[in-house]
Amino acid sequence: MRGRTFPSWLLASLLLTASLVYGQSNLEKENLTLIVEGLIPNTGVLRVALFQSADGYPGNTKKAFSICRATVTATSETITFENIPLGPYAISVYQDLNNDHRLNKSLIGIPKEPVGFSNDPSMRRGQPPFEDTVFLFNNRMKKIVIHMRTR
Repeated sequence: MRGRTFPSWLLASLLLTASLVYGQSNLEKENLTLIVEGLIPNTGVLRVALFQSADGYPGNTKKAFSICRATVTATSETITFENIPLGPYAISVYQDLNNDHRLNKSLIGIPKEPVGFSNDPSMRRGQPPFEDTVFLFNNRMKKIVIHMRTR
């Protein structure tokens, strides 16, 4: 049994409802604040991708809804995505220690650089699926905290 996993029918219902309520009009937008903790201070760049669907998640930033980067200066950094339509999203983030614009991995695919995902899912079985990282961005939930992990 895996950590906090939604049953697939529940996730599908949540995404469908959110799409019907928020996806068609997208009239209501808010700022989404991301706090990333557990960084190696004064080293590299934080690279963040915000996804609206599993398409491209987690590493194809060309398919992300929004991307951003920030120079890491402390063990915690705050990033604000401005004017984001309310609805379901997932976030993937990594600390690019050598600033080579990619997540460096071992020969067997284990990240060599700190990584994190929305909902802080278990990574025992590798990269978490989109379903484990999706959250509903709404008027009550405007802040996400991600704890970085290294292996």
